[in-house]
Amino acid sequence: MQTWQARWLDELVRQVYHVNLSQCRDFAEFKGLLNFMMANLLEVSNSLGCELTDDRRIRRAAESLKVKADRLLMLCNDVAESFDAPEEWRAVMAQIVVNYEILRFEAGYLYQLVVPKSPFGVLRSAL
Repeated sequence: MQTWQARWLDELVRQVYHVNLSQCRDFAEFKGLLNFMMANLLEVSNSLGCELTDDRRIRRAAESLKVKADRLLMLCNDVAESFDAPEEWRAVMAQIVVNYEILRFEAGYLYQLVVPKSPFGVLRSAL
């Protein structure tokens, strides 16, 4: 029997899109995928605004993931609003990719804490 927390995380998995900025070939593709990433980050941040459980480890993991999602979303918003330097997009992309990979790893960890017998990469691979 699944807990409501597991069903909640499964719903989050269904609502996000996998984004791989490291495969961008040009500035236009980078900006397009950045919009998908920002939608994912907003979904994660909004979803983690509720109280998941009394379990400290899960609560800390969720809070940490929310903080990372919020920070990365702010960075992406700043880039989307002010970045108009096609010649420098690869350096900016590299910084965002590193932070997004950390977020994906922590999302996988949170999912595994909530659903202990699940494969590690369920939420991670969705993002």
